[in-house]
Amino acid sequence: MRSWLYTPANTPSRMMNATLYSADGVVYDLEDSIAEAEKDEARLLISSMLPAILADVAATMTQVSIAVRVNGFDSPHWEEDIRSVAQGGGRIIRLPKVEGPDQIHAADALLHAVEEELGLPCGCVHLHALLETPRGVEAAFHIADSSPRLIALGFGAEDYCTALSIHRKGEAYALDYPRSRIANAAASRGIEAYDAAWGYIDDEEGLAREGMRARSLGMHGKSAIHPHQIDTINRSFSFSQVQIDEARSIIEAMEGDGSVRAQGGRMLDRPVVEWAKSVLAASKRAP
Repeated sequence: MRSWLYTPANTPSRMMNATLYSADGVVYDLEDSIAEAEKDEARLLISSMLPAILADVAATMTQVSIAVRVNGFDSPHWEEDIRSVAQGGGRIIRLPKVEGPDQIHAADALLHAVEEELGLPCGCVHLHALLETPRGVEAAFHIADSSPRLIALGFGAEDYCTALSIHRKGEAYALDYPRSRIANAAASRGIEAYDAAWGYIDDEEGLAREGMRARSLGMHGKSAIHPHQIDTINRSFSFSQVQIDEARSIIEAMEGDGSVRAQGGRMLDRPVVEWAKSVLAASKRAP
């Protein structure tokens, strides 16, 4: 998944149209983009609209995943949010500001009870954990190991920058560490890692630069807060034609006995072949 488009869960027309852009995934947001006085209304709206959105995606065979970001564990809304998303048919829930495995365990236990109540298969609702604080980043490996429901880790840069008194725009080298740690924790579990959204809508150059930096540190994709950002993000996290051609030539060279050999001055062993396979698989999935 290269791109996830955030959309506030309080405007029906925007919610329906969000799946029409070129994002690999859409995240309907119940957290930061919804005022406190509107939380209950947004929760009711997402619960009632999710079935129609999911049905439309299935009917049109649109290749887009649907997730909902619920309110954090420090709010009074997170339990009802999770329950409403599951009741509405949501199968991916983003948990913000996760700081330890105990929070994942709490969400896991609640989902287990809700699945039983609704007659759903156990474990059918999956989780993304957003690590947005120094404490969360340090606990990345423990969080990654906390539940089989967890299918992705995400980085939240704004809160992290605030904690470290870092200005986000510019060469924020201090963000290399949390990105690398989150990406490594995700890789240790075989799940994906997603970079934070870029808040400067008109700065495409900065978005591209940050996307390429995040990818070089092991991230698989990035969140977007505006449809105009999606193409730039998709390009940043897609393999180039040169890489695809190289991967194809590696696979062709290794056909047969699969023994270690050289091609163009490069030794071709198992890790190189696995990289080539992943490149070709990703290129087939990308539109």
